[in-house]
Amino acid sequence: MDRSGSAPSLLAYRVEDAARELSMSRRQVYRLLATGELLARKTGSRTLIERVELVRFLRRQRQYRPSGAA
Repeated sequence: MDRSGSAPSLLAYRVEDAARELSMSRRQVYRLLATGELLARKTGSRTLIERVELVRFLRRQRQYRPSGAA
């Protein structure tokens, strides 16, 4: 844990962990990787998605605005 009391962030995530962080399925993450919407690195047989890439992906997404919100 870091000084703030929360668990430290990883620098890179396995597909399963990235899916959990993004609140989506592994299948959805693989689709995003296939279309190039999400970028990853191969390290041996492992596919790793950097934390900064997850943040970039989320920033590119449209923001949700409830209907009736100005």
